[in-house]
Amino acid sequence: MKSAKTKQALSSLDWAIAQTIELPQQPDEFTAYEFAEKAGVSLPTAKYRLKACPGIVSRTATTGGSRINLYRRA
Repeated sequence: MKSAKTKQALSSLDWAIAQTIELPQQPDEFTAYEFAEKAGVSLPTAKYRLKACPGIVSRTATTGGSRINLYRRA
């Protein structure tokens, strides 16, 4: 039988593992590149506009081995 300390440690371990698993790109998320294509602007301009927009939130994810920012409306 597992002690209370062991159960708590396993619970913490499960939580830590769950925090490291990244969700794939969701249907309501987009990349700066996708935004740039649709808006008809350069990639640096798209990144600037997305960063300056107060209604947009971002998260970092791994796609194809590269770290990218995914954006969505807040």
